[in-house]
Amino acid sequence: MAVGLVTAYYLLPLDWHGEDVTALALVGGLLAVGLFFGWEVWLIRRSPSPRLKAVEAVAATVALYLCSSRAATTCSNALYPDPSTST
Repeated sequence: MAVGLVTAYYLLPLDWHGEDVTALALVGGLLAVGLFFGWEVWLIRRSPSPRLKAVEAVAATVALYLCSSRAATTCSNALYPDPSTST
């Protein structure tokens, strides 16, 4: 799961411009993380080895969160560049 998320992160274009795209990336990413976490909790409760499934769920959820937050940050930085780093 984490490998697929990281691969998608590097293959998807992140040079969008516009406030609406940035907000959509942030809200959509947070919604995806919440839904994914809820689904993982459901799987943990049904698993014969819940500790192992919980470790897998945490790793996958953290990877999804990092990819979605980085996508939103990249969109935001393209829209509002940091004046102290520009030449």
